[in-house]
Amino acid sequence: MAGLENKLVTQGTLWRDLKFGQDRPGGGSSQEPFVNRNSLPPVVAKSPDTGILGGNTDFLLRSGTLKRSAEDVSRMTQLLLTTGKGNLFTVKQNLLSRTNVKTQAKTIGLNQGPYIPTSTIAQVGVSGLGFHLNKQGINPFAKTGVDTGDDGSGGGFLQNIIEAGSLPTYLSANVKGGDTGDTNRLVQLTKYKITAFQDTGLSGGISRGTRLISNLAGRVDNVIGTDLKNKVLDLIPNVNPELAANSISNSRDILLAYGGGPGAEIGVGRTRIKRYDDTTAFDTQEFRKKYYLLDNTEIKNLADNAVVNPGKIGVDFRSLMIGRQGENFGGKKNLLTDSPDYETKNIERRVGLNSPGKNDKDTTSYTRGLGRALDEVNSLPLYQSTGVTANPRKNDLIKFRIAAINPHDGFKKTYIHFRAFLDSFQDTYGSEWSNFKYMGRSEQFHKYQGFTREVSFSWKIVAQSREELIPMYKKLNYLQSLMTGDYSKSGYMEGNLVDLTIGGYLWEQPGFFTSLTINFPDKATYEIGIPDNVEEAEFNTNQTIGTSKAVKELPHFLEVSAGFTPIQKFVPRKQQNTFDDKGGLKQFGQERFINLSSEGGQSSYQDASDDYFDPTRVDRTSKVGLKPLGIKPFDLNPPSTNNTLEGLRATAKKKFSNPLS
Repeated sequence: MAGLENKLVTQGTLWRDLKFGQDRPGGGSSQEPFVNRNSLPPVVAKSPDTGILGGNTDFLLRSGTLKRSAEDVSRMTQLLLTTGKGNLFTVKQNLLSRTNVKTQAKTIGLNQGPYIPTSTIAQVGVSGLGFHLNKQGINPFAKTGVDTGDDGSGGGFLQNIIEAGSLPTYLSANVKGGDTGDTNRLVQLTKYKITAFQDTGLSGGISRGTRLISNLAGRVDNVIGTDLKNKVLDLIPNVNPELAANSISNSRDILLAYGGGPGAEIGVGRTRIKRYDDTTAFDTQEFRKKYYLLDNTEIKNLADNAVVNPGKIGVDFRSLMIGRQGENFGGKKNLLTDSPDYETKNIERRVGLNSPGKNDKDTTSYTRGLGRALDEVNSLPLYQSTGVTANPRKNDLIKFRIAAINPHDGFKKTYIHFRAFLDSFQDTYGSEWSNFKYMGRSEQFHKYQGFTREVSFSWKIVAQSREELIPMYKKLNYLQSLMTGDYSKSGYMEGNLVDLTIGGYLWEQPGFFTSLTINFPDKATYEIGIPDNVEEAEFNTNQTIGTSKAVKELPHFLEVSAGFTPIQKFVPRKQQNTFDDKGGLKQFGQERFINLSSEGGQSSYQDASDDYFDPTRVDRTSKVGLKPLGIKPFDLNPPSTNNTLEGLRATAKKKFSNPLS
């Protein structure tokens, strides 16, 4: 084999001497290869001459790069410009551009811009240099996506190279009008299709012929439907050239419409992007009769106020609508209720919670603190009174307090207020029944013996400032002491009774605590009493590390759970309500296990008129009436059945030889 190769090299072969042409079946020439030489390079090529610059006339480039690039340009020029395959390739590229999505880039005729072979030829010439040109468009060196212009457009090809770190971005075409210009398609869609409906050019100042077409479409719409009307409208050239250039449709139900695109068949036809929901409908009278919305200007004003007044609580959007509900269209709309004034009735100001993150306090010295407690309820100390204080410092979202009753002076109580960070609440009732049997009967009979009630609840205690920590633990200590009992003046041991208030469910409810659990959560941070340079450090006995004696090493966060047994102010029994002759409720009894009370003794049980219902009245809208056992609905005097004791005895006499006595 090696001998044959040597013979071919030394003597030559016809395969290296073949002529070009006549390479098609039946004769004819393909004119390929487009670049040819009189002779092929030797079988064993010599290494390039090194010389001073390595024999590389291309200097920094790989040897022969410029020559090969020139040959590639010649080859592609002949392929694309002189052959049928090249012409067909050009046609296919323009057809693909036609069927592609139309962007807002500056294109001529086709959706992604026209394709001409010179762009590919130019790209072949600069590929070896690392450049990338635009494939679509007449000018391959056109502006690209690097942001250099005030209008948001990109710079030129050479400009992008000169700009530091700004090489051109391939196919990132510039957008007309920049980010805010009126010629930007997104700006136009917002203006004409999203925020408020505006005429796109068909309603006024248009030609008579265009108006006739529009009227004809409207008549057709009455017969066939809106689909044909929409198609007719988006075919009419837009009077506004900027809207027409950006494919903004004349039809209200269509956003964009343009020739070709994904909705066309092989580029023939149009692509229509329909509206999912008409957000401009609120601009019509029919819509405002049913709903009410803020317009774009009102929303912008609210946003601007938030920027101009940082940190200030803004106006609730409902306040802008409530005042205008009855205007123009008569009557109320289906809106939420009017909002409170959040500037004065927010949680921080209304209930004295304040904001730990607010920037209006001096936090330069931790030892000195803020000079005041942030949470006014948490820092409220113990006090003794014949009733809860009227001071607004006690206000909370949910009323939550514990009042220890003084057994030696029944009119005075010691009040403990904690912030109502309630976690859980359970009110458990137990009913006790004893079991017994009658001779000759297999089933159990039951006799009522009594009931029990136990309330369990839990809450969190959190110190949001240094000044709250010690008062918080002082109140907690007093609460713990209620579990230990007390002694009378005569030395007899006695228990501690309290009045518990949790919202309106338990209101000044007498009772006693059966359990109290304090939990230090793992996630709780600890106060370490570290001093700073503002106040002189103090030292405890036999302690060499400085500390601040104003506070103690304690958790900032505690979880408290308690068990409570209520003592009713009435004889526990079924609620003794009063009904009229028709069976309507007239008055609630005093058996109120759920208090539903508030300050001043006001109770939701006092007025039964809101709960009145006449059971003898038939609701006309009701079509379902139950008639079990032949009893008429709402019959207050049903006939006797065998389910009574006498009925059971009569049944037993029939079935058993030894009747029950």
